[in-house]
Amino acid sequence: MQEHTNVGGYNLIVAAMSTDDVPCPLPFSFTFAENELKEYYKDWEFLEYNENMGELHKTDENGNRIKMKFATMLARKK
Repeated sequence: MQEHTNVGGYNLIVAAMSTDDVPCPLPFSFTFAENELKEYYKDWEFLEYNENMGELHKTDENGNRIKMKFATMLARKK
């Protein structure tokens, strides 16, 4: 994705995370660890970056929305 982005272009990523304090509750094929996504984009300009709790639309067996941590990034290629 980075290689196909022009200089001055943007990448927007919202992705599941699995961390020691908040393991991913679903069997996603891939999750990011803390700061992993940020490290992949270390040479880019970050317009937004956070690793926060969020909710899926999917619910658990009790009807509660599943909570998990997400990495959210908007970065511009230098």
